[in-house]
This record gives sequence, C-alpha cells and structure tokens, in this order.
Amino acid sequence: YGAEVVRGAIQSIGREQYEACIAVNLGRWQSMRHVILPQALLVMLPTFGNNAIELLKATAVVSLISLTDLTFQAQVVRSQTGN
Repeated sequence: YGAEVVRGAIQSIGREQYEACIAVNLGRWQSMRHVILPQALLVMLPTFGNNAIELLKATAVVSLISLTDLTFQAQVVRSQTGN
C-alpha cells in the first residue's frame, strides 16, 4: 500500500512542474529531490497517517485473537494431559 501512495502522490504533481525542471536544466534525480518529492510529500502525509492508524488497529485485533487462540489451545493440551 505504501508504494501505491508514493506512486500516486508523484503522479499527482502537475506536468508543468516536470517541464519547469527541464527548463532550468535539472537532471532527473535533481528534479525529484528538489521539486517533485517535496510537493508529493504533502500529498503523501495524510494517507501514510491513515495507513499507520489502520496498521495499529489491525495489529491490536490480531494480537487479541492470537492470545485467545493460544489460551484455548493451552487449555486443550492441559485437559488432554490430565493436569
């Protein structure tokens, strides 16, 4: 998902910005570093924030489910061994 956020943000920068980079004779990497990425970063930040929140929520749910399953399996083993 993160790669799609970056790709979409870079593609959202207008064509005129790329043309401006060519006009001032910037190379491809210079254009990205000094012109395109600073503008794309502003577009990326909210989406990365949403992705981080979604990841934290999903991690908490998965850990809760895992703990419940692990406890259940421990009880099954305990009942089978007779302790």
